[in-house]
Amino acid sequence: MSKVVLFGATGYTGRLAARALQARGISPLLAGRDPTRLRALANELGGLPHAVADAEDPGSLVRLLGAGDVLVSTVGPFLRYGAAQVEAVLAQRAHYLDSCGEPAYYRLLIERYSERARAAGSALLSACAYDFFAGNCVADHVLQLAGPAATRVVIGYAGDLAPGYRTSAGSQASGMWSMLEPGLFWRDGRFVAEPIGQRLGRFELHGAQRPGFSMPGTEPLFLPELHPKLRDIEAYWGWAGSSVPAMHVSFRAIAALARFRPARAVLQSLFRKLAKSDGTGPDANLRERSASYVCAAAFDAAGQQLAAAELGDIDGFDFTANILAWSADVICRGELQRTGVTGPVQAFGREALRRGHAEAGFELSVTYPRKPQPSAAVINGTAVSASRGMES
Repeated sequence: MSKVVLFGATGYTGRLAARALQARGISPLLAGRDPTRLRALANELGGLPHAVADAEDPGSLVRLLGAGDVLVSTVGPFLRYGAAQVEAVLAQRAHYLDSCGEPAYYRLLIERYSERARAAGSALLSACAYDFFAGNCVADHVLQLAGPAATRVVIGYAGDLAPGYRTSAGSQASGMWSMLEPGLFWRDGRFVAEPIGQRLGRFELHGAQRPGFSMPGTEPLFLPELHPKLRDIEAYWGWAGSSVPAMHVSFRAIAALARFRPARAVLQSLFRKLAKSDGTGPDANLRERSASYVCAAAFDAAGQQLAAAELGDIDGFDFTANILAWSADVICRGELQRTGVTGPVQAFGREALRRGHAEAGFELSVTYPRKPQPSAAVINGTAVSASRGMES
């Protein structure tokens, strides 16, 4: 019988995931570095099993895993700690889910572990979270609606936060590391390596245009296989609202500095000091009064919008905990459809994935086909069609 090992259980997302797993009838083995905090959480949750493990000691994870088990990890920054976790999983022929939001880490998994994971019969499913699990689902759906004429998809991430809402310390830590390493985009039918935030664009959410900066998620890694005529995938992070242009400038400056070895070393040292998670994040009341959304729109080669849809109306952290639990449950039930480094559609199948999103609290709504759009819009002084993202 497969078991679930929740690594990073005492962190902010880890605690949410532990409760979500319990809600599905799963009693995970709680794992982390601090025995006192582990014991306290285990008692709080009714006496769950627990064990000490450290990402800097891969052997401690190997000892907790067996063949077919599922390691659910919320321990980041993953560019720093993720490889050791994957090595432990492959050594035991187990499976791996994480809450990672670091685009360069997905590139590392693809390039370093694809063949080994397939040979081991292990599924490595990263970004099993609000970003970018949901983006794969909604983008795949609109591309199906659009049919073979679709050559381009635009994905947007944004939401409505309650006053006082702050992201978790762990998410901030991962975000810092993401600035230094390029992720992969899909442009003109090929992969392009580029750091986060180097371009500006826009997307439509709830009938209004929103600005965002470019985000290399997992969608470029897995959607082209499902939709061979797809030439361009644009994903934009729109949470910053009016601050998006300023963040875009900052990202470009950091990426430029990181090209020089001495400056890169200084930035790495600085981020290492700042990137420390203390397990804090928005409380249940703030999460209840906040909502996260993911939208996608498909276009043909002439720029005509063919289909659009939205997922949303649940806090991103709650969705992440719920979808991690759902994914682990599906794997434990023996319903995994693909091993190797895989995307969510390939791993679970479309129908199961839509049910999973609904169970996790993300409702899918189709917003187009309807009457054709777009009026002209302007960003940074450049006129663009509202049906197309804009690059700077």
